[in-house]
Amino acid sequence: MRDIQESLLSYFHNMENETFVSVVDCFVYGSPAEETYISKEVEKFIKELGIEEVYPKYMMDLKDKAMFYRTSMSERSTIEDIKQCLLSLSHNRFRRHLDKFVRNGQG
Repeated sequence: MRDIQESLLSYFHNMENETFVSVVDCFVYGSPAEETYISKEVEKFIKELGIEEVYPKYMMDLKDKAMFYRTSMSERSTIEDIKQCLLSLSHNRFRRHLDKFVRNGQG
């Protein structure tokens, strides 16, 4: 999982906070993108991870509680690991911003 965290950290390093939050909302929570550029960022991210065929099936598995899954247990586990790492990255990223905000007397 550490490898995933490091990859995500470098991938999102230069992304603006607002865009980053929108990508996390879309990928982790399945929220629809409000802007076209966010959809493109999510698609690029999914392609970069090499899960462009698996991720849509995973989302269908979540929405459709069918008797049979479209994805394997390892595919679901990989996506869940990525989601967990994204949540951890977002927490750490914004905790640092909040600390700076509070130290500067703005909070």
